[in-house]
Amino acid sequence: MGIISYNYMQQIDSFRKELNRVYCGEYPFPYAEEHPESGYVVPFLDIYEIADEIIVSCYMPGIKNEDDVQIVIENKVLTITGTTENELQANYNFQRSATLPMNASSENTHAIYQHNILNVHIAKAPVKAKKTVKIEFK
Repeated sequence: MGIISYNYMQQIDSFRKELNRVYCGEYPFPYAEEHPESGYVVPFLDIYEIADEIIVSCYMPGIKNEDDVQIVIENKVLTITGTTENELQANYNFQRSATLPMNASSENTHAIYQHNILNVHIAKAPVKAKKTVKIEFK
C-alpha cells in the first residue's frame, strides 16, 4: 500500500476562511449558515440537559424586542423564527427547528434573551414508572 499524502495547508486555509467569516461580519450571525434558496439564515443551536430542564441556546445579535422572535413547540419540535438587523441596518430572516428529547414538556417553558444569546428553558416531563405486562395464555 502506498503512502497517502496529507494536505495540511487545505485544513489551515479552511480554518482561516472560517475565522474571516466569523470576525469580518459576513453573516448577521457569526455562528450560522446561510441558505439563499429559502431566504433564511439558520443559527446554530446548543441543546443540553441539566437536572430538571432542557436548555436550548442560540446566538442572536440584533434582536430589539420580543416581537422580533417567535418560539413554537409542537410535536416535540422547537422552532425559532424571526427577523434581526445587523450593523449595516440590513434585515435578516432566521429560522431554526430542532427535535427535542422525548422527556421534554412544553409546559413551564420560558425564554431569556441576554447578551445576544437566547436561552429557551424547557421543563422535563416526570419519568413514568416502568410497567410490566403479564402475558395471559389461553
